[in-house]
Amino acid sequence: MLDLTVTRIVNVYHTDRQGWRRQLSAPRGYAALVFFTEGENCYLFGERRITARAGDLLLLPGDVPYAGLAHGNRVGYFVMDFECAPTDALAQLGAPLLFTPASPEELYGRFQQAVRLWQRQPVEVNLRLRALLYDVLGQCLSEPEATAGRLPTEALLQHIVDHLADPQLSVETLCKAYYISDSQLRRNLQKATGHTPKAYIRLLRMHKARAALAETDLPIKEIAAGCGFLSPYYFSRCFTEDTGLSPREYRRRHTGA
Repeated sequence: MLDLTVTRIVNVYHTDRQGWRRQLSAPRGYAALVFFTEGENCYLFGERRITARAGDLLLLPGDVPYAGLAHGNRVGYFVMDFECAPTDALAQLGAPLLFTPASPEELYGRFQQAVRLWQRQPVEVNLRLRALLYDVLGQCLSEPEATAGRLPTEALLQHIVDHLADPQLSVETLCKAYYISDSQLRRNLQKATGHTPKAYIRLLRMHKARAALAETDLPIKEIAAGCGFLSPYYFSRCFTEDTGLSPREYRRRHTGA
């Protein structure tokens, strides 16, 4: 069980501005809970895109670089900047996460209360703000049906298909491209495909290899490279393990060549 501890509230504020743009992808430094009151913002986390609208709640980790742009002229949002432990706690939750709360009006009132508390600044205020932050996070995380944007599974699956020829394609590179944790990637791919990420990548590579062997006269070395294998010998071994036939035997059976 994840034990997330808010160690410090850094800032609490509301902003209402003309447009917003973050051209260079960079981390923000602090984790944040952002509640949108007006307009629409689009965030880019590597290959991952999240669009937040009025009434949405966005959980941002402090160490994940991102860029973004407002859609339209005016945007408004509340922000609670905070630090937490362990440092990878939000990554374990799958952050960045976008929630669509069941009662945005209630949430609006709670963020207004947080801003008023922050302006007072006595010691007990920090305790009350932490309690409010825990409560909001707990409420959203306990309502999976009210969440959105956890992971663009379709885009992730397409990314795997598009990069099958890349020998560097792996669990690690997928996690880096989409700023997600290893456990979240495994959970989502297992749910979508019935396979672990490593097994699914190999399954697609073998399917691509079988098609190339049966439908083209490309040299086996080229087919191996096109399926993401640096070594044709390793490709041949994997292919034989999966099909019971060597690439050459498979081609002969399906083409007579």
